[in-house]
Amino acid sequence: MNEAVYGGMDIHRIDPRVKLISMALISISCASTQTYGLILFSGLLILIMTRIRPGELFRGYRILPFFLVLSGLFLARAITVNEIGNDSWIDMTVTADSLWNGVWVCWRLIVVTLAGIILISTTPMFQIKAGLEWFLRPFPLISGQHISTLITLMVRFLPVILEETQKVSDAQQARCIHARKNPVARVMHLAMPVLKRTILTADRLTDAMQSRCYNENRTRYDLHTTRTDWTAFSMVICICLLTILF
Repeated sequence: MNEAVYGGMDIHRIDPRVKLISMALISISCASTQTYGLILFSGLLILIMTRIRPGELFRGYRILPFFLVLSGLFLARAITVNEIGNDSWIDMTVTADSLWNGVWVCWRLIVVTLAGIILISTTPMFQIKAGLEWFLRPFPLISGQHISTLITLMVRFLPVILEETQKVSDAQQARCIHARKNPVARVMHLAMPVLKRTILTADRLTDAMQSRCYNENRTRYDLHTTRTDWTAFSMVICICLLTILF
């Protein structure tokens, strides 16, 4: 079995609770850190990603839409719009500060995304579900099993939605629907079939779960922490503190 090992530490075997907390800490730290902190986070995550098989790492993900969103976000941050006088003239300028602002925002989003990809790629869904149940267990009037089941199903459905979107898009290109000049019509012709196919898939999944007498009161995954888990958690805390302080 191909495993991601970093410094003698198997990433796959780390407790899912440690991974979830680590991702939350990295996300919070990225919101307040500056260039040196982002460089440290980026180097660490890229080093971990090099120990994971590319087929396992990017399985089911679409890279192009993510970079399109990043490009739009960068342009929105980099371009400064000013109103000139009382004639409602709009002046769009690009300054060094606005460019760096766009770079930092996109960089932070990339770091958080890489942390999420590593979490999903090295942690099975049943372990993530068990970790979410453990975190939600102390809260009253909240069904941790119900919420964790919904979250895991939502994560598993994202590749299905992307696959259905690609199928509908290919079928429409074969019928030259993409050549329509009205962009709203193109979006509607794509969104409605994808929504219909997604709902039908969800209905089939519900029927399959009910036919197998699925319920939330299932055998829980045995969570336990080891010295390696505490070592990894301590490393993440130290790195987050360094990025915030410096």
